[in-house]
Amino acid sequence: MRRKNIGKMIVLGILTPAAVVAVVVMFVYAVQEPPKQAASVISPAETISVPPQKQDPSNTVTVPIDSGAFSVSAWQLVLVNSESKMPDSFQPQITEAFGVEMDERIVDPYTALYTQALDDGISLWISSAYRSPEKQQELFEREIEQNLRQGLSEPEAEQKAETAVQRPYYSEHNTGLAIDFNGVTDDFKHDDAYEWLLDHAEEYGFVLRYPEGKEDITGIMYEPWHFRYVGPENAIRMNELDLCLEEYIEYLKLHPQEASELST
Repeated sequence: MRRKNIGKMIVLGILTPAAVVAVVVMFVYAVQEPPKQAASVISPAETISVPPQKQDPSNTVTVPIDSGAFSVSAWQLVLVNSESKMPDSFQPQITEAFGVEMDERIVDPYTALYTQALDDGISLWISSAYRSPEKQQELFEREIEQNLRQGLSEPEAEQKAETAVQRPYYSEHNTGLAIDFNGVTDDFKHDDAYEWLLDHAEEYGFVLRYPEGKEDITGIMYEPWHFRYVGPENAIRMNELDLCLEEYIEYLKLHPQEASELST
């Protein structure tokens, strides 16, 4: 140890005063300046792979349609199916238009869709839109009776009925946001109007609600005539991702960062 200390003293003795000052300055700078790290770049794929954080329900904010409507709690994304009853907080704003009743918030979008369809030589008419819970109950019981006449037991008849007609408050038609087109028949899938809707309905905020191949998710058989208003931004994104409404809502919950980006 003494040899090392003596060596250091000899070196310092040889250095000029200016050199000593320079060494001291460099030492202080090295101590104060934090080590530089390479900037990390996060790709979109890496961002999506991050597990979602649990959200506090009290922090959920309903986004009005004018600002994007990518909030899962937005009115146009209300989920109503055999397992999800229409929330008590959802109040349809029913008005008359085109010879039927519908939510007044979708009148303007539908009018624009209808007008463009006419300009393109496409004929559309509404077979069914809003239904009262009482009317829904009537249709559900009628479907059960039809199944009973086919020889099904009562539980079987009721179960089958739910794949075609929902119970009151479990049907999208109770929201006023759903529209059945041109006679409610399977043949509609061969109609030019159906192809036009598949190509253009999203521009006005409407999507095919019960697409073919999604029956296990929606709980409803393929209905080419049944379209649902979700807003243009949501409709376009749903079609891009090939998601039905049930899947899309889960997607937004798992990707809140994308919902935030798309709503700006």
